[in-house]
Amino acid sequence: MQTFIQKFAEKITGTLECFDRVIFKGHLMKLSFAEGMETFLAQQGLRIKDFGRFVRIQSDQLVLHAKMTASKAQRPYRYLPGKIRKDDEARRIGKNGIKMYDKFGLILRIETVINNPYGFLVRRHGNRKGQRVIGWFPMTKGVTGLHRFAQVARSANHQYLTALSVANDPAPAQQLLRLCTRRVQHQQRSYRGFNPAADEDIRRFKALLQGQHHLHGFQNADVRAVLYPDAPTDPTSQRRLAGRVRRYLKRLHVRGLLARIPHSRRWRVTVKGHSFMAMAIKHHDEIYGCVAQFVAEKERKAIGMAGFVTPRLTASGKQR
Repeated sequence: MQTFIQKFAEKITGTLECFDRVIFKGHLMKLSFAEGMETFLAQQGLRIKDFGRFVRIQSDQLVLHAKMTASKAQRPYRYLPGKIRKDDEARRIGKNGIKMYDKFGLILRIETVINNPYGFLVRRHGNRKGQRVIGWFPMTKGVTGLHRFAQVARSANHQYLTALSVANDPAPAQQLLRLCTRRVQHQQRSYRGFNPAADEDIRRFKALLQGQHHLHGFQNADVRAVLYPDAPTDPTSQRRLAGRVRRYLKRLHVRGLLARIPHSRRWRVTVKGHSFMAMAIKHHDEIYGCVAQFVAEKERKAIGMAGFVTPRLTASGKQR
């Protein structure tokens, strides 16, 4: 983040970091037993025989409110019939992400949304192998983890802004582009360079630069899922693909384009890596996009000329 602020210091007046909104959920304990419900109905002036009609009215109002909220947020409304656990379904479809807004051309707002915190870790008390220990455990939705929510969101915002800081500075990336195409030696081993003109390398760069990896990095399996979605699921094939991806990540790591996240098996793209891969993708898409457009135009003209048939004259001078 400091790199971004230093680069655009003339245009930045100040910065502000805070929670945008925190949703608290709980239970109405007074209504969780029969006597409490009877007291509630008495306070509302309702008789027990009118309970069914009252609940139907409240249910219709709740459904209408949910539909209006979904429509306002431009999100789909879905009714879940049967014995489907709503919490599990919400956890499945709830995604984490980073959003960027340009407020009236005056405020740049970066927002990290954490709907599913279970992929992050927090240091707390927990049970491990039957013992109560202090260690790194999955985050949960609770007030006690607010400090960790703030740390994760702040880290994601800082990494995102750091990645943006190289967007309009092509000189270092162009130098990196030349260096990273050469073969390098590391610990008595040779690692070949990258080819920015190869579609396969560009496809891998795009997989590594996906936005969801800014939050808590990526693993070998995450990259495989993007690069080889239709790969066989048998152990031998998965092991072969894992080795292929591992060797590719090593080639990036020895050049300082990737870094390991401490105490984990995850990787993150460095500032140097963002600069190199973004420039490689930009050059590839611009140059080869123009070439593809030129070839398509030539083919279109060739097809048009092939469709024109010159009439043949007979001995009498008539057209056939």
